[in-house]
Amino acid sequence: MPRSVSLVAAVLSVALGCVSPGGDALHGRTLRVSGPYRHAATGAELPEQLGGLPRANVTSWDAADSNVGVTYDEPDRARVTVYLYPAGDALAGRLLGEFAGASSTLQQVQGAALREASGVVRAPPPEGAAVGFEARFKLLSAESDQRTLVQVFQCGRWFLKVRATHAADHPIDATLEELHRQVRCAALAAREPLGSQPGVVLDPALSATRVEWLAHGLAQVAWIQEHVTPENLVYGIPDDDPALYVAAWETTLDVRASRVEKGEAAPDAFLDRMLEVRNAGFLAEYVASVYFGFLPPAGDQAARREEFERWREQALPTHRHEVHAAARIGDARN
Repeated sequence: MPRSVSLVAAVLSVALGCVSPGGDALHGRTLRVSGPYRHAATGAELPEQLGGLPRANVTSWDAADSNVGVTYDEPDRARVTVYLYPAGDALAGRLLGEFAGASSTLQQVQGAALREASGVVRAPPPEGAAVGFEARFKLLSAESDQRTLVQVFQCGRWFLKVRATHAADHPIDATLEELHRQVRCAALAAREPLGSQPGVVLDPALSATRVEWLAHGLAQVAWIQEHVTPENLVYGIPDDDPALYVAAWETTLDVRASRVEKGEAAPDAFLDRMLEVRNAGFLAEYVASVYFGFLPPAGDQAARREEFERWREQALPTHRHEVHAAARIGDARN
């Protein structure tokens, strides 16, 4: 069932890979709803029909009915489930982690699937500022020619997720457009604003490596302050820009190299491996692969990515990514 991303889990895993299961647990509670369904925590309303699909059920995964899924279903045409649930701490990387988990869950639930497309998506006008990710798959195990997709948007303190399976001859895009007109990320973000003051959160288990990781978080904060308007921070930290993570690692590794040179650095195999990545000239490719591996590289980036992957397989075959600090958006309540 959907749940908030915890602070420590969020900053410790690959691209914040410890994420909510996205509403796929079997122990949800069916809500009896007559007429449009109103999500009490956000005020969002979901109609009895969406894109001509009748509503099949509304399921809640918590006592307050804040974690919910609304399913629309017409056999042999399409099945669309819209999830609304709390997004947890407003950390850099929370959307990346949630999307990675949602994509993984989709493939686990629906079996073998070929990813046909993936990329960054944004909420439709008039706001268009809410960042999301989308992946589209072709189901390989289905008897009929079916497609399925997952979208995840961060809308302030809430995630809006869509999972849809549809026949190839019944495109789903018009239904998605109707959904985003009905449930607007801007309205969800405005309901409980995140604030506009970025700070740093550190893994409380850090010891001697704190200096490098503090630099990591502070570099994210500096990038955010330079590149993101306070108005857009109400949605969350923009997880779609690799430059945020490249900037953080450049600063982190500058600090690490300086401490190593001065003999002040505590042993840290992971940070030393990251220095090897940068010294080999592959830091941007590393970020693209580890953080955005679900996005296809564009143009000449593809050859560069392949070169990096060959180098990594030989030079760092057992390397595992770590995150122990991140920028966090705060407000008066934090």
